[in-house]
Amino acid sequence: MYQMLGLQRLLWAYAVVVAAIAVAIYTLRPPAFGPELGAPIGYAGTIAGFLFWLLGQTRAFPVICRLPIIKLYIPDIDGEWKGFVRSNWPRVQSHQRASEPGAPSVDTIPLLDVAVTARITARLFRVGMSLVSGNQHSESHSLAVRVRRVSDSGRVELIQVYENTNKNPSSDDQQSHFGASLLELKPDSTPPKLTGFYWTNRNWASATNTAGMLELTRQ
Repeated sequence: MYQMLGLQRLLWAYAVVVAAIAVAIYTLRPPAFGPELGAPIGYAGTIAGFLFWLLGQTRAFPVICRLPIIKLYIPDIDGEWKGFVRSNWPRVQSHQRASEPGAPSVDTIPLLDVAVTARITARLFRVGMSLVSGNQHSESHSLAVRVRRVSDSGRVELIQVYENTNKNPSSDDQQSHFGASLLELKPDSTPPKLTGFYWTNRNWASATNTAGMLELTRQ
């Protein structure tokens, strides 16, 4: 999540905290001139590092993200989200039979809605996401996640690369595949939503890759 602030801002924040702690130490216990003069700065750096770990890499981080000023820069996305995947799988299957007499037009085939539950773990230096289908037959976990703010519009996007496992694949399907998704955070909706698209390399060798829409609502 530190990408939301930018590395430069984060380093400035760390420097300010170190300076504040060092000044407090100098004030409470002024060091003598000599080798001891630099000791408070070393202590301040250690204390600041511990504070950044405690507040940024534990469950305290989502709480901090809900504070009035902080949430303007870093949105709170940690927690459980529920929604649905709208897959083009029925159209992929229909496309394979498109040459048959009387086959319907692909764009008239309804998409397949599958209920899903997602769990997002958001920390200052790490974001993870897992997703399980409602029937428990499919689950995925993130390999890489990035949260960014688009500079020209200010919208917040969650970009993910994941691995999916199918617990009960058919004879012509894969047990696992990789995919990616691009979701936009809708913070003004009540409750907040993540909406966007996903695409996979599922059965790519037979030109039947799957893709679709994903919508999640904060619980």
